[in-house]
Amino acid sequence: MSTPRTLYDKIWDSHVVEEQEDGTVLLYIDCHLVLEVTSPQAFDGLRASGRKVRRPLATIAVADHNVPTTDRSAGIADPLSRHQVETLERNVVVGTGAAVMGALRVGEGARIGAGSVVVAEVPPNSVVVGVPGKVIYRDGKRVALQVDLEHADLPDPLTKAIEQMLDRIHALESEVQRLRRAVDAPVEPDARS
Repeated sequence: MSTPRTLYDKIWDSHVVEEQEDGTVLLYIDCHLVLEVTSPQAFDGLRASGRKVRRPLATIAVADHNVPTTDRSAGIADPLSRHQVETLERNVVVGTGAAVMGALRVGEGARIGAGSVVVAEVPPNSVVVGVPGKVIYRDGKRVALQVDLEHADLPDPLTKAIEQMLDRIHALESEVQRLRRAVDAPVEPDARS
């Protein structure tokens, strides 16, 4: 007869990928539970090192530490704690170094790119990038902009400056040719003489 195992042992054993001779165990994590207090710093660390969450759909975030345990009707007093919980509740992602300038509403499901500066309200389910921040996607569809932010289609200021200088050079060459013709033209006698 086999030895009875606890629920913990059953879960542990079903997730072991490899066990080394020294007892070190590599586990497969099928669900990643994150909390609102230290998770922003952890995700900032991932972004700063150029890494991504391996399976974002298996990551579940919950508000725990910042939620009052007694009188919840008064809300969360600490502004930072309240902001963390409200952001988590709205499923909003704000990239590293991004800034929301003022008391602007950021819609549920919005994504704000790293380094972006938001100066206007952000509609729900939108992606915002740039300085100032511009909505480039809404509800999964590309938003038409006056300037397309696709990297290959961005205007090249150096090329534009060169084109303007070439236009000016052509205009000056035409003016020089006109003046040369005027100088080389025979002088007409004054009609009054």
